[in-house]
Amino acid sequence: MQNSVFIPNAFERPYNKETTIEYENNKIERLIYEALEKNRFEVYYQPLYSICDGNFTEAEALLRMRDENGKFIPPDKFIPVA
Repeated sequence: MQNSVFIPNAFERPYNKETTIEYENNKIERLIYEALEKNRFEVYYQPLYSICDGNFTEAEALLRMRDENGKFIPPDKFIPVA
């Protein structure tokens, strides 16, 4: 086998940071579509308290997404992909 030549598979891609990020983004995108189809998004309201007024004056909505196992996907992972 001295004269053997390695011919890479046409589907193989070199491992690097860009392909890893692309893979993760594709995975998150798939999870987003599944979450939309299967109602896995949840909205939580976080009240905001005004020290000046001494009461709750408003609320912010927090969007959360669950995967197929019911585990939360952090917003910093799915919002940039969405």
